[in-house]
Amino acid sequence: MTTERRERPSTWGKITDAEMERIAQRFASWRPDVPWWRDCTRDAFEHYALGIGNANPLFQDEEYAANTRWGGLVAHPLFLDSFGRRAGQGGGGFPGVHATHASLFWTFYKPVTLGLRIQMKSCMWEHYLAPSRFAGRMLDVVRRHAWVDEDDGTMIANNWGLVKRWERDAARGRRDTASPHRDWRRHVYTDEELQDLWEAYDAIEVRGAEPRYYEDVAVGDKVGPYITMPYVGREIISYYMGTGAPFMMSNTNMYNYFKRHPGANVPDPDTQTPDVPERTHYDQQFARFAGFPDMFDVLQPRSGYGTTMVTNWMGDDAFLRELSMLGRRPVAYGDVCWIHGEITEKFQRGDENLVKIVMVYDSQKWRASWGHALVSLPSRERGPVVLPEPGIDPETEPYDKENPTPEYAKEILYQPEPDLPDAAFIKDEVGVR
Repeated sequence: MTTERRERPSTWGKITDAEMERIAQRFASWRPDVPWWRDCTRDAFEHYALGIGNANPLFQDEEYAANTRWGGLVAHPLFLDSFGRRAGQGGGGFPGVHATHASLFWTFYKPVTLGLRIQMKSCMWEHYLAPSRFAGRMLDVVRRHAWVDEDDGTMIANNWGLVKRWERDAARGRRDTASPHRDWRRHVYTDEELQDLWEAYDAIEVRGAEPRYYEDVAVGDKVGPYITMPYVGREIISYYMGTGAPFMMSNTNMYNYFKRHPGANVPDPDTQTPDVPERTHYDQQFARFAGFPDMFDVLQPRSGYGTTMVTNWMGDDAFLRELSMLGRRPVAYGDVCWIHGEITEKFQRGDENLVKIVMVYDSQKWRASWGHALVSLPSRERGPVVLPEPGIDPETEPYDKENPTPEYAKEILYQPEPDLPDAAFIKDEVGVR
């Protein structure tokens, strides 16, 4: 990297056919990810729980966890995110084109326990252009991720993910006219609203050591709610401290990364100071440069908050089998996220006693996300939870060039909004739902 300012190529920040063809050559090419944590330790589990704002002692109190069915600490299910959150690999292509996670679908096979040695690997699976009111068009990128126990080669979890990429110039040009977020404004709290929030936080329940049995739940039962603090820069910085962040580097490390991946450098529009896309989550002006009216949240911690609601509800003796979440709209600076759900299915599969929970994520402005959780509960009649058979390593699956992403995965990544009522505090502030 030279100290002279170089003119960017005309394709920088653009979604081009040539770049789509070039990156398509990398589809289904698996490679290891660089983790934030390399070992499953007490500190790692606790720091992730602190970073995501989780107060469940199962994930951070050794003495408490020793008396559960697991016999010791287990990690919050989305702790696995921290095994692929530090930059270093590159390879996503499209330099200067913004990216954000948009949808995910997890399957879990066993809990993460102290001392477990984990290898995360990932690959791009396919991409295609999609229309967008926000930026005119977007590139939808489907990715796959797998977490493997290094000692016995069994699967711990796998994940389908959808990333949306857009041209910042196009989004910025539509920001104040055609964007669905054009009338966005910050919510100003009254003392009464804040008091309502504090009371809602005090009412959050953690089931903990009291088992929730399969026989004691029914279709139609409500789950939650779980309420986040109003979104500010502190929230995302706290999360990054617990799980790492792709571009959070400094000095020589940052310089060397920019030298290897010059397209990752997103200079400050006023000063040309080198910077990174993650700044959109804690800086209003930089978010506006990317096409948003204000700083906005990240999908991974939002999905972690939903996971927290489910693990609070299900208790220590249960096991989370699946989790999905579609990010429909951002949670803006100052907005809370009220997560609530309902049991929609109850069934037995082999030795498992399963309930499906459909859940939604509402801010003051709109429905920001929705998704589902599949929970394996203990049974009074059939006994404790039985963990599923280890999953198949997705790297061993054949790649179908004609139909890369199977229909069951697409149905979940693009799942329609469920018919659940809005959270009580949603305001019709912007006229957009």
